[in-house]
Amino acid sequence: MSWFTPNTDSTEGYYDKARYLLIWRISLAFTLVFSALAVIYLILNPGNSHSVLLGLALGLGGLVYLKFTTKYVPLFWVYSISGTLIIHFSINFIMEYTHYVDFLWMIAVILIAYIGIGSRYGLIFIIINGLGIGVFYFVSLNTHIKILQDKSNINLTGDYIEVSLVLFLIAYLLHQHFLFSDYTRAKLTLSNENLEAKNQENVVLLKEVHHRVKNNLQIITSLLRLQKAELKPESEVKFDEAIGRIMTMSLIHQKLYQEAELSKLVVKEYVLDLVEEIKNAYQTAAEVTIEVHSSIESIGMKTVVPFGLMINELASNSFKHAFKSGSEGKIVIHVRAIEKNKIALKYYDNGIWRTPDISCSKFGTELIETLIEQLDGTYKRTDSTYEFQFTNIDT
Repeated sequence: MSWFTPNTDSTEGYYDKARYLLIWRISLAFTLVFSALAVIYLILNPGNSHSVLLGLALGLGGLVYLKFTTKYVPLFWVYSISGTLIIHFSINFIMEYTHYVDFLWMIAVILIAYIGIGSRYGLIFIIINGLGIGVFYFVSLNTHIKILQDKSNINLTGDYIEVSLVLFLIAYLLHQHFLFSDYTRAKLTLSNENLEAKNQENVVLLKEVHHRVKNNLQIITSLLRLQKAELKPESEVKFDEAIGRIMTMSLIHQKLYQEAELSKLVVKEYVLDLVEEIKNAYQTAAEVTIEVHSSIESIGMKTVVPFGLMINELASNSFKHAFKSGSEGKIVIHVRAIEKNKIALKYYDNGIWRTPDISCSKFGTELIETLIEQLDGTYKRTDSTYEFQFTNIDT
């Protein structure tokens, strides 16, 4: 800790510490340089020393203020506003003084506002100083040119010192701005890397959850199948239906942990695998060909559950009631988008339907109606063809 680098323990965060150090060092530079300039001007040209003395007062006042408080933002405001006022007072009312350095001071003041207060206020100070320059050119410049006289070496030395100070200040402000940018970029890169690592960890965890849920559902399925052996034949049918619905849910979780995007399933692949699983479960002797056509690439989690259960009910009914032993059957499923968030599903089989058990048929119909209601849709049946229109509730 020194005069050039004061204690910043009371400030938190990189930007707060950096801005506090920035305004402290600006104040220190103002105090030292304007002290030397004040001596020169008071000896050689006391009448034109007003702006130098004001600069010295601002530097000293800033150091005292920062010594007793960590609120650096008001000081950026003070330097930006007072600097702008002093500069434009000088170029319009001090006619004997060359004002090359004042234009450099304008750049420094704008940078102080831009870095210390914010880019929006930096733009405001650009506009204010631009208007002030216009006043100088069209009102004061010609008078100023007429009054100017040759300067002594001492005056030129003072001007050179002030110009050097301003150039150093501008360079330091730009350097600080680049440091802020580099720090921001480094923090953003680190944050992105941490976020990517966290996302990868979450993906692994979520896949593990889906894997465990699938395993648990398969255990439940196995237990139901074991229990089914102790039931009467009419109860076995109910168990098979329950097992099929659980299998549908299990396949959803299995597909999800196999997908790159965990929130969506590939429609064609999921439907084809689901119907094949149902086919294997019913062990039908008929040769059944399964065709799935989909213009929709993927479907989200909210929609896929009732969608999958509907496919399960339809395919289960086909394998139970439509196909005779030794016959060649076909199941055709079309899925397509019909509006921005609407989906059309057409299910068809070429089997010859046997009359199903009334209670089974009623429950299956009620379940389909409930599922299509969840999806805010409608459906109609013509013989063995079902046509659905429903909402993709993931959009």
